Amino acid sequence: MGFGVNVVNLFCIKSQNEHFVLIFNPNHPAERNKMPLDAHDMKLVDLLRTEGRASMQALSERTGLSRSAVFNRVKRLEASGVIRNYGARIDRKQLGLEIHAFCNVQLKQHDARYLQEFEARIGDFPEVRACFHIAGGYDYLLEVQVRNMS
Repeated sequence: MGFGVNVVNLFCIKSQNEHFVLIFNPNHPAERNKMPLDAHDMKLVDLLRTEGRASMQALSERTGLSRSAVFNRVKRLEASGVIRNYGARIDRKQLGLEIHAFCNVQLKQHDARYLQEFEARIGDFPEVRACFHIAGGYDYLLEVQVRNMS
């Protein structure tokens, strides 16, 4: 976009010549409590997304910022909740999980109690890594990892 504006927080008005104009709404609820991020913050977030254990020195070298500036920015991103935690990428094949699949699920009943029961019980299966409630022809999309087809 080039304006540093989040499209979600724009609204349209009709101008006199029938063209639509997008206007940024700084009072939109999503904008009120959002921490402003500059290009350096976004670069740090992108780096930490893929290299969560990178040292402050390495981040400093990759961003061109001083170590203390990187440290302060990372701490601010953590404190504000932009960075919620750090994780590890696991090689599932090293754990014997040969199959990684996505499965569509369609429930026969769509009452709230059936949806709640499904969501409560699907977590009992250790093979299910994620469960997404989706729109369309299916109700859920499951991410599963298993050793083999049996």
